[in-house]
Amino acid sequence: MKILVITQYYFPEQFKINDICETLVKNGHTIQVLTGLPNYPKGIIFDEYKQGKNRIETINGVHIERSYLVGRGSGTISLALNYLSFMLSSSIKALFMKEQYDAVFVYQLSPVLMAFAGLVYKWKNKVPLYLYCLDLWPESMKVTLKNEKSLIYKSVSFISKLIYKKCDKIGVTSKPFINYLSDKHGVNLDKIHYLPQHGYEIFSSSDDFYVEHEGINISYFGNIGKAQDFECLVRNIDKVNENVFFHIIGGGSELENLRKLVNQNHLNLRIKLHGYMKKDDLTALYQLTDICFLSLKPDSSIGDTLPSKMIEYLSVGKPVLAFAGGSIKELIEEAECGYCVDYGNDEEFIEKINLLASNRNQRENFGRNGRVYFDEHFTKQQFISNLENQLYDLIGGTKNV
Repeated sequence: MKILVITQYYFPEQFKINDICETLVKNGHTIQVLTGLPNYPKGIIFDEYKQGKNRIETINGVHIERSYLVGRGSGTISLALNYLSFMLSSSIKALFMKEQYDAVFVYQLSPVLMAFAGLVYKWKNKVPLYLYCLDLWPESMKVTLKNEKSLIYKSVSFISKLIYKKCDKIGVTSKPFINYLSDKHGVNLDKIHYLPQHGYEIFSSSDDFYVEHEGINISYFGNIGKAQDFECLVRNIDKVNENVFFHIIGGGSELENLRKLVNQNHLNLRIKLHGYMKKDDLTALYQLTDICFLSLKPDSSIGDTLPSKMIEYLSVGKPVLAFAGGSIKELIEEAECGYCVDYGNDEEFIEKINLLASNRNQRENFGRNGRVYFDEHFTKQQFISNLENQLYDLIGGTKNV
């Protein structure tokens, strides 16, 4: 297949779409990526892409064309400009693309506006559009924009509905997304299917999962934004075993606020902020981790999201402690890989931390269960095979076995 992939984020930014595209190339497909200028997570355009440099590249067999965008910056206005500039510039490029592709594949993170270029190419060239939905819109806006009656929210809601309804097929990473898209945007249920994200196999052998160390390390890996709750750690750290230490690895819009909160409460020795790290550098930290942690606020349907970090936690054979609900709770219970505490229940949260911290056998059992579940449901091979089947079905072709 010849596939036009549209995503606002691509290498050297670290997202799974990089791996997906390169694997599709290895499987014999021709992949053209239409993307933006790298600037995530710091919000500043990378030096090697400034002043018109490297707008067209080929990396590991993937052809890449980059559209202009404004860097994310650190404020709401610059982020809005980032979203709008990519939507406009990529749509113009899509309109004047001369190459014919069999299908358009939109890897839809935030914002959904990035998919607009896909609609343009679909309309002009009469080819099917497959959208892989990792973030729900306009639902994702509710984390920062509470007023659903505002002009901004209504405008984005209108565009979101237009994009989702015009797609020929939509893959979703969490099952609750199906009803949301149907109920909120009127998308035909026949167009939507569940396609969970794949995880990275960081360790090739279970012998690599663990390195002996002092204390109990509870680690979070991922984005630090408004959707996550780290205040629960600050509130409760003095109530858990003094041998327990929290490690927060990642960057995001709330990192500096979290740093201030930790400093104000003099918790630097118990809650350690490591900042953003490249994926290749995470292996040692996973080996030193006893328990993987995640927290997701239930402010909206975003609380039903199954984050990619959850799948990665399963892959490294570590028990999971979650402060959430929805899809996360269902998965933890089904996989028997840890504990999920209902959001806001601090007393039970403290209890589960101390329980896991004091019971190594239980931690190892949960970790093994998680890895087994990962191997059965979330490998890259399974994901790519399912994605290819969906794309072949969309264009009326068949996959060569």
